[in-house]
Amino acid sequence: MKRLLTPALALLLVGCGTVRSTFGDVSPNFTDVPVDDLRAVAADIESIVIDGRRDAEISGSGGVSVDSNIVSQAVRARSARSELVATLRDSAFAWEKRDGMLWLIKSKEYARELNRREKDRNALVINGENENRWALYEELIKVNNWAPRNLSAVQLIFHEERLKLMPSGQLYERPSGERAAVGS
Repeated sequence: MKRLLTPALALLLVGCGTVRSTFGDVSPNFTDVPVDDLRAVAADIESIVIDGRRDAEISGSGGVSVDSNIVSQAVRARSARSELVATLRDSAFAWEKRDGMLWLIKSKEYARELNRREKDRNALVINGENENRWALYEELIKVNNWAPRNLSAVQLIFHEERLKLMPSGQLYERPSGERAAVGS
C-alpha cells in the first residue's frame, strides 16, 4: 500500500505545480477597464499615499468610481504607514513587485543586519500594506462592476503609477521579472 501512495502523491504534487505555474503566467486583461481613467485614479491615490495625506479627498475619474468606505479606509491606512514603507524600500530590503504588492528581500545581509524585533516589525508593515492594497484592488473591481479577470490589470496599473512617484534607488520588478532600481 505504501508503495502505491508514494507515486500517486508524487504525481499529485507535480500536477499541482504545473497548474500553479500555468495560472501564474496569466497576463493582465484590460477588456472592461477604462485604462486612462484608472491611471488617473491610481496616480491620485498613490500620490496621496506617498505624501502621507490621511484626510485627502479621493475622487474618481470618468469611468472609475471610488465611492466606497473600503477604498477610503485602505488609502487612509496606507497613508498612515507611508513613512515606514518608504524607509523599508530605502533600506533595499523591500521591493515593489509588478503584481502591485510589496515584498521583503530576505537576503543574507537582511538576516545579518536586523534583529528579530526589526524583522517582525518589517513583516507587520509589509503584511498591513499588502492587505490594504489587496482590499483596494478588489474593491475597485467590485464598485465598478468589472469582471474578476481584470484584477491583474488593476494591480499592474497601480504598480506603474507607484513607480512614477518612487524616489531614485528604490527597487522594483521589471516586466521581465528582473529586479531594478528606480532611475537606473
